[in-house]
Amino acid sequence: MSASLRARSNAPMEERGDYAGVLADGRWRGPHGIGRFAAEVLARLPGVSLLEGGRSLFLSPLDPLWSASAIRKLRPRVYFTPGFNPPLFSSAPFVLTLHDLIHHIRRWSSNTVKIAVAPKALDAFKQRIKEITCRVGGRSLTQVAEQLGLYLPGWKSYFLLAQTPKTFKGLDSWIRHRLRAVQLKHWRRGPTIYRGLRSLGAPHELAALVAGGGNRWWHHSQSGLNKVLTVAYFDSLGVPRLS
Repeated sequence: MSASLRARSNAPMEERGDYAGVLADGRWRGPHGIGRFAAEVLARLPGVSLLEGGRSLFLSPLDPLWSASAIRKLRPRVYFTPGFNPPLFSSAPFVLTLHDLIHHIRRWSSNTVKIAVAPKALDAFKQRIKEITCRVGGRSLTQVAEQLGLYLPGWKSYFLLAQTPKTFKGLDSWIRHRLRAVQLKHWRRGPTIYRGLRSLGAPHELAALVAGGGNRWWHHSQSGLNKVLTVAYFDSLGVPRLS
């Protein structure tokens, strides 16, 4: 495992108290539910050392082994993770957090029972995505992708136990639909839309059809553009996938 190992204190030396020997997983901090919880809890632990390396392995199958190795090397009195990723083994006592993950148990048409994302949580997710992908505000598609890069990984890890891949695949498709509409709105004028689509490899017929379609951003973002603004294109912008 080549991921770097970094730990630092969250308080000046003179302010460190009883938490000076505590190592906490600082990688959880972010704009999502567990991330906000982590930021608030860690802010209340002056002197705690924050584990901040290994982001490439975070929540991967190798993460428990990496965090166990970090504990062995840094030798804290106690290890604390604000999330649900315990180390594979630990030479020190450790504390993990079990969250209410807002899942619910659902019976499907095949008479099978699966863990799914609760409807209210899905509604809240869609509302947040609509705010991020709003077609007004003057943000570039790259800036919108950056915001999604901050929000989506945390939400995905929050609902790690959900057994509904079709739901996540549908959300991925809906998000890309909205992003295509954002791009068309940014291009705005017909000639700009035509040049933008042609530069991305669109055939003349499709580029001309979309460019001549007026302000029908949502309609055109659903028909034909998925062959130009593809999944791979959004991958290259850094938009995370849920499925």
